[in-house]
Order: sequence, then C-alpha cells, then structure tokens
Amino acid sequence: CFFFNDTATTEIYTRSIVGSVRCVQETGINAEYMGLILMKRLAVLLLLSAIVYGIIESIELEGKITDTDCLKKLTQAVYVRGYMSIGQVDPYLKENIKLLEQAKIAFSAYFIPCPKCGNPRKQANDFMDAFGKSNKRIFVHVISGQWGDDVLANRDFISNLTAELKTRVNIAGIVSNAFHWEKVLGKDYEYYAANRMWYIDPDKDPSCKDFVPYGGWKIPFKKLYSTNNNVCGINANYVSVCNARNESFLDTTY
Repeated sequence: CFFFNDTATTEIYTRSIVGSVRCVQETGINAEYMGLILMKRLAVLLLLSAIVYGIIESIELEGKITDTDCLKKLTQAVYVRGYMSIGQVDPYLKENIKLLEQAKIAFSAYFIPCPKCGNPRKQANDFMDAFGKSNKRIFVHVISGQWGDDVLANRDFISNLTAELKTRVNIAGIVSNAFHWEKVLGKDYEYYAANRMWYIDPDKDPSCKDFVPYGGWKIPFKKLYSTNNNVCGINANYVSVCNARNESFLDTTY
C-alpha cells in the first residue's frame, strides 16, 4: 500500500510519506514499524532538500576552492582550513579567502594544530599573518591522534594557542568530541565550556540527539556529521546547527 524508490526526487518522497501515513490509518499497520519507516524517509527527504535547495548550514573545506558559484548555491557559509597538523599554514588559505570574499560567501577558518611541533604562539601568529582577519571565530581541532599523551602539556599548549589568537580579537571555538577531548585534555578539563563547540560524529545524521556531554558543554553549537564529501570539486565535511544561541552565522564573529 506504499512505495519506496531509492532514486526518488524530493517531491516523490513527500508524496510517499503522506501516502504511508494514509496507509497506517486505512490498514492499521503496526504504528511503531511505520514510524521507523517514516523517520528513515524523512531523513532522506532532509538530505535531498539540503542538496536541492542549498540549506546545508555550513561546510568545512580542505583544499583549493575552484567554483564559488557552486558553493554559494549549496551552503550558507564556509570554514576554510587555516593551519595543518604538519605544522604549517594551509597553502591555499589566502587564495581561498580572496575567492570567498569576492563571491560574498560568509566564512571563517578552522585550525588543526601541531602540538608535537611546539611553539603554539608562533603557530597562531603564522596563521593570523596569512589569514589577515580579526574579529573571527577560529575553530581549533582537538583530535587525539594529533596530540601527545601528556595531558598537562596538552593543556598548556592549547591555552597558549587560544590566548595568542585573542591578541588579534579572534575568538577560539573547539572541534572535538567526548572521546578525543578526554584523552587529550582530561575528563575534568572545562576551561573552554563557555566557548562555542562542534562535536564530531560522522554518522550522516544532521540531528544532534546523540550528543554526549563533555568538557563542561551541555549543549553543542554544531555537529560535524558527514566527512570526505566531494563538494564543488573540493573535499568537504558537512556541519549542522544544534544551538544557534539566537545569533546568525553572518554576525561579525562565528
């Protein structure tokens, strides 16, 4: 009494969902079972809508931007890679920023530090010299494989890094999750709980219902929910909003 088509358009999915609801009402099929079917279809509908109507809130890019017209149709905002875990500024940073500004696409940057390289303040300054912007929110990645095992040394590194970012009115955000944060900085480390945070869970579900509190955060700002997507000819991660705090991405800081 209902159909499912893996290649269906958004319109067909919408009709299919409505038809399934009628089917439940008319035939009395187990409501719990149908609820699962409807939820799966709704998830696909949301993903199709994001692609078709350009409502992916923001994306995290890695590499050289080649098609800003495509990006503008797909997303509201872009985070470009500013610093790499090998201990150097992304070679495409300046060019990417120039292209995004010309296309009038809202942007900021993310920072993958190199703790093993040492000198966090120099890393921050090298990035900011190339970035050339102030009053931005720079999201610092905390991923366990990129850090050492000394929790106290890791805390000292990130505090110096974020302090240096602030010298040019750039505010640090955090990209991590409970596993990585606790392994790198310790379960009791809550110094950044007032800062915005994305949590990483690449389950391809933009909802934030699976968030596990950590680092003093009770509510995440965003979720990095899908990785290694080819978007407009460049590698990209999809990021969804969990709690906008009544602030637009288009504010001077994000």
